[in-house]
Amino acid sequence: TWTLYLLFVLHPEWLDKVRAEVESVFMAGTTPGGSDGAGGGGECGRANVSERLLTNDEVRYGLPVTLACVKEAIRLYPAVSFFSITCAGSEAASVDADGIVLSNGMRIRRSDTIYTFVEGVLRDQVAFGADADAFNPQRWAELAVPERSKELDLANSTLDLAFGGGPRMCPGMGLAMLEATAFVAYFSVHFDAQLACPADEIFRVLEFTVKSNKMPMSLTPRVLPA
Repeated sequence: TWTLYLLFVLHPEWLDKVRAEVESVFMAGTTPGGSDGAGGGGECGRANVSERLLTNDEVRYGLPVTLACVKEAIRLYPAVSFFSITCAGSEAASVDADGIVLSNGMRIRRSDTIYTFVEGVLRDQVAFGADADAFNPQRWAELAVPERSKELDLANSTLDLAFGGGPRMCPGMGLAMLEATAFVAYFSVHFDAQLACPADEIFRVLEFTVKSNKMPMSLTPRVLPA
């Protein structure tokens, strides 16, 4: 939901990039790795785009811009507001009777419960740079170079907190990312969308998870350029 809001309402310049990427994959019928998305070896014309199905490999490896937009939406608008972890000896062999001392000098005792404000961590400038509060999918491409592998690892491991992180991370994270990327790809190519209410009426609501209070959109089937 928030990815569509960011692309169609706030950042149409990134919507154009997503559409160009998806249409390129649809047209080519193959990903850079050689997977055939059409089930054969030929090209897939625009006339057949409505019937075109993306393969798992195309979604995972062939849509880096679309994936980056999904990552940014999850980073800025995580579904989980906070989670808690209780210090227990069974989970950390280094926890003695007096607890454990963190690198900043703070002592955590056994049975202490630590609450993590997920949204605050996902906007941390150490992990995501000075523009951590901004929607900037380009950051993921800039980090995806060998000399910045440690920074990319930090950004990805921090983003994992949106799914819980650690040994109790959501086991469906991989599938969720795959489905979200595929949905945004299909939706962006096949529809134009306009917010059907003033943007200032949209806000986040904390219930069991964090969600938008509403997100009415007017959809129009999109005619692909010739």
